Amino acid sequence: GKRRILKYAISELKIKRPKKWDQKWRVVVYDISNSQKQLQVLIRETLKNLGFFPMQESVYINPFPCFDEIEFLREYYGLGSQIQYLLVEKIENDEVYKTYFKLT
Repeated sequence: GKRRILKYAISELKIKRPKKWDQKWRVVVYDISNSQKQLQVLIRETLKNLGFFPMQESVYINPFPCFDEIEFLREYYGLGSQIQYLLVEKIENDEVYKTYFKLT
């Protein structure tokens, strides 16, 4: 029932690329215990599929608005405060990210 619909919805999840970048970074940080290794892998793969770039092991970055998508992940995987969405104005040495996302 509902779980199957949500599973379909998660596979259809996409982050829209706006015509003009607002010069802000979206950083997603998650903290999931090692006892939930399978969940760690699912989150990592889902973030990559959404187009996020890994900054560190459990820190991912994307330049485009995606709060609703992260909120959906939080609900779908039952993460609560284990996953955080940060809206960041400045990241040091962000050229590698700008290049990756073709922002320059």
